[in-house]
Amino acid sequence: MALISTTVSLRAPNGQWWRIEKNTRVSATAPTLEKAEKFNLIPVPSDSSGKIINYALFSTSLKKYLSRISHPGKDYIEAAKDVIDPYSQFLMDPFQPSRDPNSIWSLLQADNQLFLQVDSTDLSVRPIGEYSSNPANAHTMESLIAWLD
Repeated sequence: MALISTTVSLRAPNGQWWRIEKNTRVSATAPTLEKAEKFNLIPVPSDSSGKIINYALFSTSLKKYLSRISHPGKDYIEAAKDVIDPYSQFLMDPFQPSRDPNSIWSLLQADNQLFLQVDSTDLSVRPIGEYSSNPANAHTMESLIAWLD
């Protein structure tokens, strides 16, 4: 089965687009789509059946895969891997919310079962959120997917 990637950019609930900082960490600080990082969204087969469950995000500028990287006391999402490994695979749950029916949003879950959120202290994208059925809390974990091709 041929796996086809597509190019995307992601916008966080704070209205800012994802970008990669000089330290390779992903942050939600790009004010416009033009300044946002572009990623190849690559499906990753989960087993021999070829069923797609996870996706990898490949930075088109740094030529690295995004990955959960542990630092003392915190995990960050960084453009750090040359190959796809378990830490660079993300579960995506796309949906069209009623508040914005013309766009596609997604929850992104890291390998440690936590959802990616924007850290309010430094605007880094980190796996820190546990799923909540409360829509007010779930909104803080959503990312808008801008399909670029």
